[in-house]
Amino acid sequence: MLVDRILHVELVSLCPQMDIVAVVMRNGALLVNRTTSWQRLLALTEEAAGISALCWGPDGRHLAVGHCLGKLSVFDIETGTSVKDYVSKASSIHHHHTISLMWWGKSVSSSNRADLESTKLAVSFVKSSCFTTEL
Repeated sequence: MLVDRILHVELVSLCPQMDIVAVVMRNGALLVNRTTSWQRLLALTEEAAGISALCWGPDGRHLAVGHCLGKLSVFDIETGTSVKDYVSKASSIHHHHTISLMWWGKSVSSSNRADLESTKLAVSFVKSSCFTTEL
C-alpha cells in the first residue's frame, strides 16, 4: 500500500546522463536515488547541512555540492565517497560566502608536447567571486 507523504524539499537536481536524482531536504539531508527503482545511492545527513547548490559532472558519475559557508565537495556516485573537499579561499584568506552557482567545463592547455584537455568545475559565490578547480 502506498502512503502519501509530504516531503519538504529545498533543492532538486536531475542527472543529465543517468536516471539519478539528487534531493536536498529542508532538514539538510542529501539523498541521491535512481529515478526508476528509487535505489538509494548516497545519503548524507550531518555533513550535508547548509547545502546551497548542486551540479552534476558531465559524465553523470560526480556530483558537486556547494555549501552556504563556501565549502565545496565532489562525490563519486558509484562509490558514494567524497572525491575532493575544498574550502574557498580569496587571497589566502578564508571567507564564508554562499556558493550560489556551479558549472562544469572543458579546458584545453597547450604544452610543448601536446594539447591537454581537462574537466574543470567553476564556482560562483553570492559575493560574486569565482574560482575554478580541476577534478
